[in-house]
Amino acid sequence: MGSLDDAQRCIDSAQELARALQAQARLYADRGDWHAAYEQHIEFHVKSTLLHSAEQEARVEAIQASYDADERHRDTVRFRELAMRDALTGLYNRRFIDEQLKSVTAQTASARTPLSAAIADADFFKRINDECSHDVGDQVLRTMSALLAGVVVTPETVGRLDGEEFVILMPNVSAIEAVARCEEIRITIAGYDWTTLVGAIPVTISIGVATAADGQTSPAAILSDADRNLYAAKRSGRNKVVSDLD
Repeated sequence: MGSLDDAQRCIDSAQELARALQAQARLYADRGDWHAAYEQHIEFHVKSTLLHSAEQEARVEAIQASYDADERHRDTVRFRELAMRDALTGLYNRRFIDEQLKSVTAQTASARTPLSAAIADADFFKRINDECSHDVGDQVLRTMSALLAGVVVTPETVGRLDGEEFVILMPNVSAIEAVARCEEIRITIAGYDWTTLVGAIPVTISIGVATAADGQTSPAAILSDADRNLYAAKRSGRNKVVSDLD
C-alpha cells in the first residue's frame, strides 16, 4: 500500500508542475507575448508527455510491488502451514499440537469448560511393517490419518505425535461425549477395508481418553492421563477405547 501512495504523490507533484507551465503559457498569451507563450506551451506539452509515460510506469511498478508483497505474505502463510504439518500424513505435527494444547488448556481453564484429549495408537503396527514392508506401513498411516481427519469435527484437532501414535484434542467436550467420539473413530478404523494394502492382517486402533471436567489441567497432565488409559486399552486386548469412566 505504501508503494501505491508514494507513486501517487510523485504523480501529483508532476501534475502540479504541468498545470503551472500551462498557466504560465496562458499568462504570456494574455500579455501578447506569443513567442514566449508558444515556448511555454511546447515545454508544457513535453512535460505532459513525460508525465503520462512516468505515470503509467509508476502505476505498473506500484501494482507490481503490491503484488510482490501479497505473494510474499501468501508464501509466509504457506510455509508456516507446512511447518506445522506432518510430512507423511498431512496431519498437524507435534509442534503444532503442543502449541494448540497450551492455548486450549488456557481457554478451558479460564472458562471452566471441559477439555478432553485422546491418544490413539495403531495395534500391532510392527507386524504390518515386518510382513508387508515399511512402504505399505506408510500407506496405512496415510489412510488412517485421512480417516481420523474425516471423523473429527471443528473445533476438534487431530495430529500425529510420532510413529503410529495420534492425538485428538476436544475442547468443550465432556467425558461421555469424548468416549462416544473415540468409539466412532475406533469403529471407522476397524470397519475400513484394508485388504488391498495388508491382506488378511487386521488393522485396528486403541484409544485412551482423558477429560478435565472443569478445564483445570495442564498439557502434560491431560496427555499423561490419556496415555495411561491408552496402555490400559492395549493391556486389555487392544481395539478398545478406555477412559477415566471405566
